[in-house]
Amino acid sequence: MEALFAMPGLAEILKYHVVPGKVMVTDLMVGEVSTMHPTANLTVALPESGATVNGKAVAKADIMAGNGVIHEIDTVLMPAEYDGGDGDGGDDGDGGETDASGTASHGVVVAVALAGAAVRRV
Repeated sequence: MEALFAMPGLAEILKYHVVPGKVMVTDLMVGEVSTMHPTANLTVALPESGATVNGKAVAKADIMAGNGVIHEIDTVLMPAEYDGGDGDGGDDGDGGETDASGTASHGVVVAVALAGAAVRRV
């Protein structure tokens, strides 16, 4: 855990998972969504199969937390400067699913919070 918190850029990566305001899945609109990250935005799509964030399916939506709303996806989202350019969390092999250390990762929850980040593994 200490290695995770000592990781360069962790604060910026976490900010990429947070948008201002309380956003329920029914409030989502297609297009770019501003994040708390200074330069990176998320891209939302609403195909018939369900909402996606940066092309990754929202597995569970509208999970209420003390600091906002969590929408669960199965991939760690990474700002482009940390993942090779496309924001999907990949090492750009392009399997798309690595955690911040480059290790395969599944079952990650993306937080959309009122104030602060809430990220947990499931």
